[in-house]
Order: sequence, then C-alpha cells, then structure tokens
Amino acid sequence: MLLKDKNAVVTGCNRGIGKEIVRVFAENGANIWACVRKEKESFTKYIHNLEQKHSININPVYFDLSDTKQIK
Repeated sequence: MLLKDKNAVVTGCNRGIGKEIVRVFAENGANIWACVRKEKESFTKYIHNLEQKHSININPVYFDLSDTKQIK
C-alpha cells in the first residue's frame, strides 16, 4: 500500500498505459481520478472491478483535454 491516502489524477485511462497506471495505483491504495474522453461500459466495469478487488474508490472524470472549454 505504497500510495494509501495519496491522490492521483490519471488521463487516458480507458486503454494502454493510462489503464495500466490506474490498475497499479489501485493495487497500491491510491485515491484515483480516472480521466477519459467518453464513458464506455467496458471502462465502467473495469474500474468497478478494481474498486471491489482493492476496496478503494475510483472517480471517473469524463472530458476531452483537447477542448480548452472543458478543462477551465
């Protein structure tokens, strides 16, 4: 539990490196804000499974970093 009670904001979480970072942070007890462009059922199931397995809370955040109006 290296990251217990630490906060992490991770972008690009629905695939690749971002998805793997969320998994590793979850295994280590971090509070996670997982950022993706669009809500997808597969991603929702993925974070739900991580929450149940590691007894943590993952906060999904839906926005597009290329749209400056969404990040202000």
